Amino acid sequence: MESECNLILSLDIGASLTKGFVTILSQGGKQIDPIKMESNVVELDRRCLSKIELLENISPENNAWIARKTTRSGKAIAVGALAKQFCDFKVVQIERVKYEYAVEKILAAIGAVIEKHELNRKGFEVAVNLVIPSDECEGRKDIEKSLKSQICQYQFRGEVIEGKLKTFNCYIEGQGGILYKAIEEQLCREENKGGNIFDNKKLGVIMLGYRNSSCLIFDKGSFSKEETERIGYFDFITDFRKQNVGQKISDLEEIIPRIGENEENKERIFKSLIRGERRNNQSKELKRLQETFEETKKTFWVRLQKWLDVHIPIAIDEILILGGTARQFKSEITEAYGYAKLYWGERGVDEMVELFPLYFKSDRALGYRFLDIYGIHKLTNNID
Repeated sequence: MESECNLILSLDIGASLTKGFVTILSQGGKQIDPIKMESNVVELDRRCLSKIELLENISPENNAWIARKTTRSGKAIAVGALAKQFCDFKVVQIERVKYEYAVEKILAAIGAVIEKHELNRKGFEVAVNLVIPSDECEGRKDIEKSLKSQICQYQFRGEVIEGKLKTFNCYIEGQGGILYKAIEEQLCREENKGGNIFDNKKLGVIMLGYRNSSCLIFDKGSFSKEETERIGYFDFITDFRKQNVGQKISDLEEIIPRIGENEENKERIFKSLIRGERRNNQSKELKRLQETFEETKKTFWVRLQKWLDVHIPIAIDEILILGGTARQFKSEITEAYGYAKLYWGERGVDEMVELFPLYFKSDRALGYRFLDIYGIHKLTNNID
């Protein structure tokens, strides 16, 4: 039975993963769940979907497609894992501006939530919080206008959805980390007093993402500087892949982050990347994987640090380190910027593990990737 509700959706439409949280508000109370979808988007003929739609027990977020209700062209837009089945556009999509397909990803996420939780498809309202790079913020008004129009009536997996956009807010990458830090240390503005402890500090945020790296500076409570550069984890794994035969981007995306979290199990993790079948070749391949990994990591860090050094001032009190890529370079970051107090978001990940163990207990690396959007959703939802 479908239940009536309203939704609060906070979404980070990353180049490698669409990630976020949804709050379902109903007469029965409030339910908060993480949401995770592949980043792929592709337009295709709806006839291509017929075979896949016959498969059962596939979660809606992994079998998501949308279309306009009135479309007569037979076209649909596959989103996430479904789009990846038709064509892995990861290499192509890495160059796309994130806001270009923001509306499709938002609509697909809403549809997946509604189907998964058996909510009423009509008459609901949704508040959307969206994270995008600061250099794409000029697309904010276009996203809001298009979303407001399309959410009124569209199809998700053949079912008509009719909703209303209640509010729409855009945040720049890294902003959620500051918000979470403020909540964690109870540094938010005190009502009717004005000002906060941030007024006495210079804070930095380093966000190391899949496609971009960003640096934010807050000086005495004011946002004073933001820089974004096309340096990301994709560059790192692409360079590593070029030096090792038979490796797939999708495998490296999943396996390489575990090295940063499991230093003691490095060799076992590298062994999972071996493609050769003969034992004498396997030992050579393992050695090459390990050596090229360290070489690639060193080269990437030199490039990244050169950029960061330009934008991170020496006179800074604290630096917040965000993004899944950052864990891979924890020792390098600590050595280079240890003159400031470094904040890695451990408590935030602990909190997510406790609240959402099915998502994060066995994959803390994923938690670090969610921390930025978690700070935004926590602020707007009063998550305890």
